[in-house]
Order: sequence, then structure tokens, then C-alpha cells
Amino acid sequence: MQSRDTRREPFPSRGLDNYFFTTPALRLRLDLVQEYIRRNETPALILGESGVGKSTLLNQLVCRSDHNWRIVRMPAVHSFTADDVITFLNAELRLPTRVPTQEMLKSFGSWLDRLTTRGQVAVIIVDDAHNLCDESLAKLVTLREEMQSKNLCLLMTGEPELRTRMSGLAGTKESKTPVHTVNIPSLDQREVASYIDMRLYHAGMEGRGPFSRTSIDDIARSSRGHPGKINTMANGLLRGERKRAQWQRTAQRMQQNIRHWLTLTVVTVTVALGSIVSPGSGR
Repeated sequence: MQSRDTRREPFPSRGLDNYFFTTPALRLRLDLVQEYIRRNETPALILGESGVGKSTLLNQLVCRSDHNWRIVRMPAVHSFTADDVITFLNAELRLPTRVPTQEMLKSFGSWLDRLTTRGQVAVIIVDDAHNLCDESLAKLVTLREEMQSKNLCLLMTGEPELRTRMSGLAGTKESKTPVHTVNIPSLDQREVASYIDMRLYHAGMEGRGPFSRTSIDDIARSSRGHPGKINTMANGLLRGERKRAQWQRTAQRMQQNIRHWLTLTVVTVTVALGSIVSPGSGR
């Protein structure tokens, strides 16, 4: 495996990557979520197990967002209360925060009114929303229901149990708005091989390195087709290959040094012996 740019890691850690491996199934899901937002049919949940690529898909959706979207990203802080949700949103939008909650809601509603008159849509995005407590989730659901007419959409990613929690919260509010879910599929064996190849190429590397057909099959089976787990396993193989290559280079240098010193020793001994047995040495 040769590298054209060793500064870029092909399988970086989470949060350090902007590469998106697209498949027909993922493109379909991207289009579906975009359509939910265009029609104001949210809450929309992007669901999947850890490492399957929810955050990556969400980031790709933001990159492809329409020009009339006004995106507000909220962190999934477990300690957030209902009031904290409103305070955070207002702070992000530079709206009043040192006022009673009802005043903050009024300011937020006025901001949405201004967006609506301009034909724009507010999209609240929460990644890993399963980390939020029920109080925060309920507040987001209620906020979206109360201001649906003002073009407010809610988009969240989370693990599969988030669907059950959201349905329960919506049900307690007697919500008539369905919760739309988009499940992220795992990569199949062929897609895992393509994913690895494209990762290497994207990082400027040529060749498949240690990724033989057998090792790719092992990665696909053990990772269950989850890109996050593929990255971890592939990184381990690359580190192992780099260590082997380093040891090989060290061994080669040692062999070269040994041959060099042996050659010098032989030459020195030969010269010394030649001077001893040469004619006239006894004079």
C-alpha cells in the first residue's frame, strides 16, 4: 500500500471526519428526510444502532439543506430541563434569555413569524437525542406542535428506543401528528469492501493494504456493517501493518549495518594478515 498523502487518516475517529459513503439506500433516506422537512411533516427521527452512520447522514443532510432552511443545532444534554431547551434556543438565535419563560416563548414565536413571512423554515436538529431526558423531549414535541403553523420542524437522530419514547410522549399529549422514522441500514459485504476501498482512496492511498478478501469478510461480519465499527477494525489492521513495516525497515537497517561492519572487519583482518606474511616482513 502506497500513500500519496500520509497526513490524512483513512479511518479517523468519530468527530474528525467529513467523508460520506453513499449508497442507493442512503440516498433514498436523505431524499425522504428532506421531503418531510419541505412538507413540514415532522418530528422526524433518524434511527440506528451506535456506529451505523446516523450523525454522518445528518451532517450530509445539513450540507444539502435548502437555502430557505434556518438550522438550529441543539446538543443532547441529559441535564437539560424544559426551560433549558427554550433558553438554549433563544441564546442560539440571540433572542432574550433573561426574561420569564413565557416571554422567551413569545420572542421565539415572533422570530418564527418573521421566518414564515420570508418563506423560510426553522429546523431544530438534535443529534443523539436518546441522551435527552423525557422532560426535554416532551418540550421539543410540545414546542413543535404549538408552532407547527409557523414552519417549525424537528429532526433528531437516536438509537432505536427513541422511537418508543417519542411515541409515548406524543401520545400523552394526545398528538395527532405522527412521528416519522427513517432507519439507517447496515452495509452489506460488497458495500463494506467498497467502503474500505473508497476510504483508502479518499485518504490518498493506493492499494488495499492488509485488507484481503478474508479480512474484509471478517470486518463485515464482526462490524455488522456499521461504518463506525468498520473504521475501528480497519484502523487496527492498518496500525498492525505499519508496525510490521516499521519492524521490517528496522531489521533491514540492522542487516545492512551488520553486513557493513562484517565487510570492514574482513578487510581489516585481511590487510593485517597480508602485512604479516608479506615478503620482507622479517627483515
